[in-house]
Amino acid sequence: MFHSPADLACETDNLSTLCELISGSEATTDALTNELFTVFAPTDEAFGSVDLELFDDLINCTQAMNSVLAFHTVYGEELMSTDLECQKTIAMANGDDSRTVCSGDKIYQKGSLNSRDKMPEIVVADIEACNGVIHVVDQVMIPKENRIADCDADDDAGGFEGIEPYLDLKRNSGASCKTIGKLETSLCGKAIVSSSFMCVTHFVLCHLTMFILSNRILIFPAEIACDGSDFSTLCDLVVSNDLAETLSEGTWTVFAPTDEAFSAIEEVAEDLDDAQILDVLSFHAIPEQVIAFEDLPCQGLTGMANGAASRTKCDLDDVTGERIKIQKGADQIDGLAPQISIPNIEACNGMVHVVNNVMIPKL
Repeated sequence: MFHSPADLACETDNLSTLCELISGSEATTDALTNELFTVFAPTDEAFGSVDLELFDDLINCTQAMNSVLAFHTVYGEELMSTDLECQKTIAMANGDDSRTVCSGDKIYQKGSLNSRDKMPEIVVADIEACNGVIHVVDQVMIPKENRIADCDADDDAGGFEGIEPYLDLKRNSGASCKTIGKLETSLCGKAIVSSSFMCVTHFVLCHLTMFILSNRILIFPAEIACDGSDFSTLCDLVVSNDLAETLSEGTWTVFAPTDEAFSAIEEVAEDLDDAQILDVLSFHAIPEQVIAFEDLPCQGLTGMANGAASRTKCDLDDVTGERIKIQKGADQIDGLAPQISIPNIEACNGMVHVVNNVMIPKL
C-alpha cells in the first residue's frame, strides 16, 4: 500500500496519540487515505497540553474529535510551508478557518481558541505523503466552539463525513505522489526527521534501498528492508549507475532481485562492462506501465526499459500447488530462473515484484 498522512502518523514515534485518534474514526481514516490533504499533525506533547476537560470531551465524543481532527486538515490542496502566507486564513476541512502567524523565522497555524501563549508552531515542515503533505505542530489547533460537535445535541459541526459541503475544491485523485523517487517521513516504523521529505510507496519506503543525499532520503524501486540487509547490492548498483533521477519520473513496474540473487551471478558479473551492467539493471524495469502479477501474460513478452523483451513463464509450485511466474531474459542462466517471490507491492507510481534471481537479457 502507499503511505498516506494516516500511515505516516502511525509510523512516527511522537505522533502516536494522533495515530490512535485517527484509527478510532473510520471516516477520518478513509478521508486521509483516499483524498488529497494538507495535515497539521500535533505531537504527543501537544495533545498532553490540551485542557483536560476539552480532551475528555473529545475522547468521549467521536463527532467532536472528528471536528477537531478535520480542523487540522486542508482538503483538496497540498500546501507547502512556502505557500502559507503570514496573517492569511486557510479554509480547513471542518468549515472553519485557521490563521497563519509569523514571528521571526517561526510559523504558527492557529485556531480561534488558541491563546497567544499556546499557538501551534510548525516544528517540522513539508513532509510529503502519497496523497498530501504534513506539517508537525507542537500544539493542538482549536477551532471555534460552534465548530466542535456536541454529542449531547447530536451535532456534527463539520467533520470528515461532510467535507465537500464546506469546500468547493475539485478532487485531485493524482495527489502529489506521482514519482517513485519521492520521499516520506517514516520507514518501517522508524521515525525519520528531515526538513524535506518526498513521497514514495509503502513498498519503496519499507522494502527498498535507502540513500541519504544532502538533506533528503531517496528510496528506489526494489524490495529492500529498512536496514538494507537483503538488497544492498541493488542499492549500490542503483547509486553507481545514477538511476535515481530516471526512477523519479513517470510510472514503473520493477522486478527487484535480492542480494542472494546477485551473489548467484558473481562470476558472470565480473565479465560485464559498465554498459552491460546498466543494461541488466534496465532490464528489470517496465516504463510507463503498472502491471500486477495477475496481468503478466503466461508465455507473453513484455518490453523492458533497455529495449529488450522479457518472457513470463507460468508453472505450479511443486509443494504448494500455487501458481508461480518466472520473468526471464534471453540469456537467462540455467538453474537461475527469476521467480517472482513477492508479487504486487503497490507504489504510488507503480508496482514492484521481488524476484529470487537476476533477469539476464541478450548481452
